[in-house]
Amino acid sequence: MNHVSFLRRWLLAIVAVCLFQISYAQAPQINLEKYWKYRERLKNAVVPGNCMGCSLPASRGRDGASELAWDDETIELGYYIGMLATEYRLLQVNGQNTATAAKELYYALETFNRLDKMAEYYWQREYSGNTGYVPHASDLNGFFIRDDVDTGFFHQVYNGNLVENHLNNSLVPAPDGKRAKKASSGFSENIYEKLSDSGQQLGPTEESLDQATQLLIGFALVAKYVPASDHYLGTFFSDGEISFAQEAKNCANRIVTWMQINNWNIINPVTGHCAWGVFWENSSPNCSDGGANVLGFSYGFAMANSQIQSGFNAAAATLYFGTHYGADPVVAASVSAWNVFMTSPPPISPWEDFKVLTLAAIGNPWGSTSTQATIRSRCEKEYVQGHSVMATHLPMLHAMLFGTPCLMPGSVYECMINSAPCDGNNAYNLNYEWSNAGGRVLGGPNGYVVYSSELNGLDYLLYFNMYNLHAPAYLGSSYQYIRPEDLVVSNIVKQSYTEYDEKNFAAENTITAQNSYTIKNDNDFNQALPYRNANVRFIAGNTVNLMPGFTVLAGANFNASIDPSLKAISCEGENNSQVCSVCSSGGDEARPFPEINDKLYKVYSFVPNELLIVTPFTIFKVREEGGVGQNMFGVREDNPGLFCPTQYGVVGGGDVLDDGLYYLVGYQRFDNPLVTIPRHDITDVEYLGGFTFIAFADGRILKVQGTGGLGENMFGIDEHSNGTFTATSGGTSYYVGSHKFKNGIVDLTSVSGNLFLSFNKGFEIGIFIGQNGKMLKVAGAGGSGQNLFGINETNGTSNTFSAVTSGTSYYVGDADFKGWISNVSFIDGFLFVSTRNFPGFGKVLKLIRQDGSGNNMFGISEYSSSSSFAFENAGYPYYYGDHRFSNSYVTNMTKIGGEMFVCFDDGRMMKVSGTAGGGHYLFNVDPAGYGFQVHNSAYTSFLLGSQNFGNGHGVTAIEYLGGSTVFGFRNGKVLKVNSTGGTGAYMFNLDETSTGFVTHNSSFATHMQGYANFRTSVSSLVPINGKTFLGLGSGFVLKFEGTAGGGSNMFAVDHIPASVGTGLTSETYESICGYYYLKGVQNFPAICAGARIEPEAVNNEVSPDPGISIYPNPNNGAFTISFSDDPMMAYNVIVYDLIGNEIAAVNNARGLQQIVDLSGHANGVYLVRIIRGEKSTMSRIVKQ
Repeated sequence: MNHVSFLRRWLLAIVAVCLFQISYAQAPQINLEKYWKYRERLKNAVVPGNCMGCSLPASRGRDGASELAWDDETIELGYYIGMLATEYRLLQVNGQNTATAAKELYYALETFNRLDKMAEYYWQREYSGNTGYVPHASDLNGFFIRDDVDTGFFHQVYNGNLVENHLNNSLVPAPDGKRAKKASSGFSENIYEKLSDSGQQLGPTEESLDQATQLLIGFALVAKYVPASDHYLGTFFSDGEISFAQEAKNCANRIVTWMQINNWNIINPVTGHCAWGVFWENSSPNCSDGGANVLGFSYGFAMANSQIQSGFNAAAATLYFGTHYGADPVVAASVSAWNVFMTSPPPISPWEDFKVLTLAAIGNPWGSTSTQATIRSRCEKEYVQGHSVMATHLPMLHAMLFGTPCLMPGSVYECMINSAPCDGNNAYNLNYEWSNAGGRVLGGPNGYVVYSSELNGLDYLLYFNMYNLHAPAYLGSSYQYIRPEDLVVSNIVKQSYTEYDEKNFAAENTITAQNSYTIKNDNDFNQALPYRNANVRFIAGNTVNLMPGFTVLAGANFNASIDPSLKAISCEGENNSQVCSVCSSGGDEARPFPEINDKLYKVYSFVPNELLIVTPFTIFKVREEGGVGQNMFGVREDNPGLFCPTQYGVVGGGDVLDDGLYYLVGYQRFDNPLVTIPRHDITDVEYLGGFTFIAFADGRILKVQGTGGLGENMFGIDEHSNGTFTATSGGTSYYVGSHKFKNGIVDLTSVSGNLFLSFNKGFEIGIFIGQNGKMLKVAGAGGSGQNLFGINETNGTSNTFSAVTSGTSYYVGDADFKGWISNVSFIDGFLFVSTRNFPGFGKVLKLIRQDGSGNNMFGISEYSSSSSFAFENAGYPYYYGDHRFSNSYVTNMTKIGGEMFVCFDDGRMMKVSGTAGGGHYLFNVDPAGYGFQVHNSAYTSFLLGSQNFGNGHGVTAIEYLGGSTVFGFRNGKVLKVNSTGGTGAYMFNLDETSTGFVTHNSSFATHMQGYANFRTSVSSLVPINGKTFLGLGSGFVLKFEGTAGGGSNMFAVDHIPASVGTGLTSETYESICGYYYLKGVQNFPAICAGARIEPEAVNNEVSPDPGISIYPNPNNGAFTISFSDDPMMAYNVIVYDLIGNEIAAVNNARGLQQIVDLSGHANGVYLVRIIRGEKSTMSRIVKQ
């Protein structure tokens, strides 16, 4: 491969993507269009009004169960109130009509009053059996239930029409198959389905801490942004108030006061128990378990309420707090806990963390600067740990309420707004920021969002409004109402579907109905209600085509009309999961040559507090888990040669063993001539019996005690030109023994305390010209010396091993194979040996026992290449089964739970139950276009599912991480699926694209949670101590917290290329868009002969440096760099474009501020490198 040519092609692709993204970022009008389309779509989830269940947006729905679900509804209500308040204000300041927003805001606030006032009534009726209870004015006291959506909600008549029809009457109809026929809610579930263990009937689901905190977001935004004198047509609220702002304050105050008068617990006034904290099998209530214990949160609630009541005026808030909470001992005791949280946060769950951060954003408990910094820091930690709770809106919320600078860059918010799907968010088309895969943008646990469900879009609506208030220049006076008729699609084709509901379809050009598209009444419902009949309306700008196959049955209603004023939305047809691709890695596929070895650039943890990292010619040992940032292991080459560019900076002083910033404690470099046949590189490493074994492609194997020692030559060995190793003549040596075999070792596997070595004879240049494979079994960990296994080897058509005639031998047995050994796996007591056979097929042998010996230790014979079978038993008790695959070979077998993944070189993958069967056709499958199908239905089927990823995209690594299965591929992609995915053909329900993966069929559940696309093959994927180490064929090892995130760039990293001219001296990876899953990067270059590797101090801060601020960002070309300390420290600033060209520089400057002007350069994304002292940081800016 011409690497320079490849680099240029890759850079051009990235620049093209970046230009697209910059163009998109300069078009906030598109996001405004999305806002009003989401707003119209919200009609599918909420009926504004004062009926039971009204003004409560369904959190999810229209899934396979044809239901809308109201889960944790007062959380949704808080977001809904906040969205309406911010929309009202933005329309108001831009001279737009606010009537609809005012009406909905009134009913949303009154809905909270309804849930508050009626809570006692429902609990009296259901729990106490008091059906005659009449609600009192005193019931409006701050104790509330989460919703009042009854099972009959859909068939309730409101304003002359069924609620169900109200929910189907928008110009953004739900997709086919996503009907809403019934309601599911906490209200109905508890009343009609749940009983206590004593037979006691429960009542509606009560409030808890999380409900209260998220409601306060809505109330705070009303109090901040809606003028105090504004109201809805003079209409009174339930408590006699008329002002929106004052009513929001009243609601917030009732919630917090109810907590305070109950000694900072949430108590149900009917039962006397802790609300939602009663575990009925216990004799006494447990407030902590159910989220009703407010003791530790009391200071946060007190501060938040004080700010809301004072209109976020600092002096007034201080006075209010002193008057109402100053003498409260519980609040006083809580203050110290909050201060500890700011300085050294305790290890609490992300959802508890999120509640603290929400109250901090509203209450400003540590002052503006410290509160903003704490919220920002904790937000990033949630991303680092891969949690589903997303809190990026909280720094912005705090900045909006208190006027303090927001430490979360505007580029993060615009990145997220840009990435929202054009046609609305859901949980079946993968989009990290806006679907179930990555959690809710506005925080909250995502476990209740089921696959294949529609989401209400409130997160985008509120996020967009908040950003426009936070950054008024984003849209300015262009924040205008857009009618839904200007946000339709271009064309619609309806076919192969039966429409039962009220639906509106609108298209700018043409609507066509054909091929079994039927409109009929739904007999599942009471047809005595005439307004329940199907009622479908087509509105087209040009043509309505009613073709053969279109049918309207008797009783159903159909209407078609032409409206030339209709317009299509600008973002129609965009692949929204890629909108933020400027923040993703990617580019041309770079398949390494020679073939990838998935044992290289892998991290091993054989002994506690120590890692071994295996590269082609060097093994590195580091303490603990290494550091963070670039060069996380602190490795520097001191004497680079022609083929080894300098990678790292100056070596720090100090002792490597006692300085906590030094992680490299030793390394072992092996001979690495540039051109050798056979190759000399390391192929595998195994740890057995307290010894480390290192295998090489030229047939050598080395055994050392433990994992060796420290420093250079940590194994204490001398390597000789004849391929032998000996103990070093000076210093400590950990050498135990070695051996030189006649053919390359491709695998080391320990089974039941014995070591199995696999060899392949032959070679591959372009096509497969392999001859045969061989497996050798040695007893235990072998012996010592130059022939550490005590084995003789002859070389012929088939290698022959035997025990030495004198001395100790550890030879047990060997076996020959007609093809190259491609995979060896020991699973549930079975040994699986897979081979790659010429001219392009594969075999699998399954062995139930591994205690054979001698030549042909497995007691099998092998069929010829023309046979449909692979192996057969030759009369010994070891064989269990075999399978021959006609078009590929197995590269990976991994068992997760009760399921086993079998992966193939051509990109196919199948999932089977257990370890499959036995005999010939042990998997009972045949290849199919989509993967595999059952071979013979008369026999047991072990096939659970299959997926075909495409030729050359075979799986190189599989790991089960935190409830998800993650796959690494030869073409550089990484895929994460929920649990182990689904079943059947297309078991993950996805298709592969050039940049990642997309949903295959949106009518079915998708199991994809996220993916990433690297430039080179994924060689290994290893979980260690809650972190994930990812090895890439290009020589990088990346370390991530947890299992990272989801979406189209699940690891949230950018590849930063080396310059083709001046500028960046080495390529690397860094975190993007404010997501900090990436904790460390290590690049392992080819180590030159004679070069010395030295430990380097690791800067344990993730760039960008929090002591350096760059603002504004985005900007018009001029931006300021501010430093937080030492104005006399000199620094250099270098600005690069994305292909590494230096475009601006400031040298040897001093002071706390530096203005850089790029006004003479094109709009786009630029990299800013700041070198100050021994520290170098890289940041990204956007000029627009």
